[in-house]
Amino acid sequence: MLRRVRRTKKVDYLPNGDHINQPMVLASGNSSSHPASFILLGIPGLESFQFWIAFPFCAMYAVAVLGNIALLHVIRIDHTLHKPMYLFLAMLPIADLVLSSSTQPKVLAIFWFHAHEIEYHACLIQVFFIHAFSFMEPGVLMAMALDRYVAICFPLRH
Repeated sequence: MLRRVRRTKKVDYLPNGDHINQPMVLASGNSSSHPASFILLGIPGLESFQFWIAFPFCAMYAVAVLGNIALLHVIRIDHTLHKPMYLFLAMLPIADLVLSSSTQPKVLAIFWFHAHEIEYHACLIQVFFIHAFSFMEPGVLMAMALDRYVAICFPLRH
């Protein structure tokens, strides 16, 4: 059974007075609807400085990516680090890479290229990755703590 999708145009206004044509998606026979996209404004009140504000964000993103890749490379190359504790340690930079890569490119696109629009499904995917990997980090730290506990309390079973 196919559902017909009806698109309507909705005019919305930015704080600076410019108007935006924002399509709304309405599914026939379905009481729920969601917007086709969202408008992200950046930092309100500092629109003229957003180009320069993006440089520290870019530097932090580059340091985070290079540092996490270096840590993963060291763990991969050194065979003495192929133990459970270091494999848990390798999961932390992976989670950090995914977290920083799910948000920072869009932030930089907003600041430098004025790409204020984000599609609804892209926003959902971004929110999923942020929440999933934010909850993964404490789980990895808990697994590392449990591994140390077993190694200390039951040394012959570890």
